[in-house]
Amino acid sequence: MRLAAVYLDDHYLFDKPQTINLGGKYDYQFQGDKVTRTLNNRFIPNFYSEHTVESVSAIVGKNGSGKTTLIKLLIDNLKPRRIGHVTYPMIFEDGDQTYLSHNLEANFDCEVQLPKTRTIYYSPFLDYNNSVAGIDLSLDTLIDKDLFNIDALSHANDQVVPLRRLKTKNSLRQLEFQHSPFGKELKEYFDFPEFNKSKFSFTRHKIDVDHDTGRINFWNTPREFQGSLQQIYDKIETEGRTINENRPEGYSLVELQKNLLKNYILTDILCLFIKQMEKSNDFLDEGRLTNDYIQFEKSLEGKSAFDSLFEFLDSHSFGIRKSKESIQLLPVDETKSLINRLYELIDKTEAKNARDKRFFDWDEKTIYLDKESTENLIELNNKFLSELDSYYGSFKSDNGELVFTRAIRIDGILNFEPSERSLSSGENALLNLYSRIHDYFKKNLVELKTEESSPFYHIFLDEGDLGFHPSWKKQFVKSTISFLSNYFKSLNSKIQLVFTTHDPLTLSDILNYNIIYLDEVDNKKIIVDDENRPSKSFGANVTDLLADSFFVGNGLIGDFSKEKINECIEWLGDKEKTEKSDYFERLIRNIDEPIIQRKLSEMYDEKMKKEITKDLISSQIEYLQNQLKKYEE
Repeated sequence: MRLAAVYLDDHYLFDKPQTINLGGKYDYQFQGDKVTRTLNNRFIPNFYSEHTVESVSAIVGKNGSGKTTLIKLLIDNLKPRRIGHVTYPMIFEDGDQTYLSHNLEANFDCEVQLPKTRTIYYSPFLDYNNSVAGIDLSLDTLIDKDLFNIDALSHANDQVVPLRRLKTKNSLRQLEFQHSPFGKELKEYFDFPEFNKSKFSFTRHKIDVDHDTGRINFWNTPREFQGSLQQIYDKIETEGRTINENRPEGYSLVELQKNLLKNYILTDILCLFIKQMEKSNDFLDEGRLTNDYIQFEKSLEGKSAFDSLFEFLDSHSFGIRKSKESIQLLPVDETKSLINRLYELIDKTEAKNARDKRFFDWDEKTIYLDKESTENLIELNNKFLSELDSYYGSFKSDNGELVFTRAIRIDGILNFEPSERSLSSGENALLNLYSRIHDYFKKNLVELKTEESSPFYHIFLDEGDLGFHPSWKKQFVKSTISFLSNYFKSLNSKIQLVFTTHDPLTLSDILNYNIIYLDEVDNKKIIVDDENRPSKSFGANVTDLLADSFFVGNGLIGDFSKEKINECIEWLGDKEKTEKSDYFERLIRNIDEPIIQRKLSEMYDEKMKKEITKDLISSQIEYLQNQLKKYEE
């Protein structure tokens, strides 16, 4: 159900009421409590997508004209409310049916109803603003989430560095997107680099341990588990000391370091489990072990920490809702698969300077993996985290189905970074846009259904093409529509896309009636009306778009070059001045606009009695001959 129009009857951005039409089947006009409409003769149904993308609109204007403010205003107005509580009147179109958010007098058939919809906001800017309503994928919000609880983590026994943490989280989102079917489809449009070699390090979640006694201070972990978890923790600590102190004869340094890293990883996994259980005391009395916990602890005697952890996972369960049935809430098979794969990869890595794409670096407690191993490890990690995230939100209903009510998310232990080269700013901008959308829905609707899919999403991209190379800007609209269409079709949802832009290459893919032009006149912001709005956009010449739609004004050359050309004209007009003739001759030869260059060269020849025009024409003839030769070849 696309948003067709909104009426801003009283907003600080504008000094008088404004009607905003977003390019629907009709053009709407408001006058107080009355609304009228006329048929939009240029409207093309299903123009951008046959099934999923119902509308694509752009907001254009000078810096400071209110583009971002307008987007956030629309988002706030679209958040769920009751009829009559919506701030500004809105009109929605769904096929031949029209809906109003307010009881208004209309000259057309309509219903007063608010659609079930959600908003998505993306912004690449760090502008220190508060989160917006709906799904907020802005850089501000993402940094806040990525750095959340950073003090409770450690990296290779050191404090986590915020900048490295942000890079790790962002790189992991990008990697997972690239390995998804949607990322592979996008490769048809953009030649973004693949991560052929990846660097993995490990994060430890800090738990409350008395460093003098080594005892864990449990608060919310199920009581029946506490003694066994302490026993496993002690085993890991003892085995780590033994590896360090008792190196057998012929035991290489690299083998020692690999075994120590395995020991560290086992600690990381155990700390992760404890940290998750300590978040809430939902199951303080519900924890169960196959045997009495005293007998179970005795059964662990003589076993390695590795085997003890696995036996604990096999034996643990929870009695849910005082039911006789019990379920295992900690991931069992997923934990075993992840740990076994990590151990296998560590064993296969070589010394740091090996030519193979898999090697081991003890100094940073990291392993470097090839593309195939990386993809496999990420998949195992996602399955593991998906199960662990549901620890607080799962129970069996009366019909025996596992139902998720909520999830308390926790970061895993894996940190990922591309190791071959850093991405360019444009490559980061491209992958950030698509990977953030993919990451949000993968976590909240695919891996673990913590929210219901909406039948309709209004997506707002605030300069989503920022940082793109011109060749990528040309593909921005097409690729974005392709991605969003396929992605939301998989969620059985429809969408409306609204974005801001400064770029004519992007705007040339948008139908003119789907563009909202903002301007500022006499320090007052306005929405440009039909009489004064630019008339060209879709498939238009880029030069026309720059001059017309983007309010450049005063020509299309830079102010610095314009100043130099005017200086040259002034010098040529003064017949008495001949000094600096060499300077102005060189300037004229460097001007690449042919008409301006030809006229100035003729004036120069007349003044200085020279023939640089002839030289320039000869150069042009040579250039055209070379072009003809290339064409013939």
